Formats: sequence, structure tokens, C-alpha cells
Amino acid sequence: MLLLAAFAAIVAVALLMGRRFDRLAELRLRAVWAVGAALAIQIVVFSLVHVGDAVGAVMHVASYALAGWFVFANRRIPGVVLIAAGGALNLIAIAANDGVMPASESAMRIAGVEATEGFQNSAAVADPNLLFLGDVIPIPLPEPLGNVASVGDIVIVVGAAALVWACSTSRRRVRAAG
Repeated sequence: MLLLAAFAAIVAVALLMGRRFDRLAELRLRAVWAVGAALAIQIVVFSLVHVGDAVGAVMHVASYALAGWFVFANRRIPGVVLIAAGGALNLIAIAANDGVMPASESAMRIAGVEATEGFQNSAAVADPNLLFLGDVIPIPLPEPLGNVASVGDIVIVVGAAALVWACSTSRRRVRAAG
């Protein structure tokens, strides 16, 4: 939810800065099915169905593998390599902690995030590995935006901003060309 809100903010800022999205609409994305499947897996595992820890961990990592295929297929698009780097940082932390993104308890408390039942994609873990790559950045916003973020999440947002900027045009440049 947080990354979706960040992407919406990026688009809003671009619009306020007079950017047009004609070039973005012309992008020819490949392997869209893979990112769709990755999102579907995450929605099912983390929102709709309570699965066991082992199944949840496998499905979580599998969703990253599918997203990785989408990124590889679209690696020539500006910003995608940065998005991939952020995803890789997140995957490293998740893989090092048995399929769960380690979260800082203090960051969760500051952000107002409470643990829930069942498998969680991000949770305070006993003896976390690579916690510095985990969800350690508190984002204390009103529900449902309050959350914790990782360095990988920040890199993903920067990559999304680069993609939007590179694939949009200035209204001034469009007027001058016309």
C-alpha cells in the first residue's frame, strides 16, 4: 500500500510540474503476466488467506522471482534497473530471514503498525539477519498509510520516479515542438 501511495505521489508531482505522460503510455512492457502473478500472490498471501509460515515464506520468495522476471524482461526501460536493485535488496533481507522481511520493533511502534495473526511479509523477528536492509524506517502516517519501509523500498521509489520522469515530457517542450 505504501509503495502504491508513493507512486501516486510521484505521478501527482510530475503533473504539478507540467509533465505529460504520452511517452509513458507508449511503453511496450514485456512479461506483464509475471508482475500480475507476483502481485496476485502477495495479495492472496498477505490479505486474503491465512497460510502457514512455510507456505507463506515460499510464496513470498516466489512472488519476488516472478517480479524479477518482469524486471529482467523490461531492463532497458529507464528506472527499471533501480527498481530491480531495490527489489533485490528486499529479497536479500527476506531470504536471510526465512521468507520474512525483518522489521524493527521500534520503527513499527513509531509508525503505529501492530503485528497481526498468520504469516506476515514484514515482522519483528527474533535475532534478525541483515536488519539494516529490513523495515527499519518508520513512516507515521494516518491509517492505512502508516508503515515501516526499507532501504530497498526507498530505492524502488527513486527508480519509479526516474521511470516517470524519463518517460514523460515537459509541456513546454511539446508546445515548442508543435
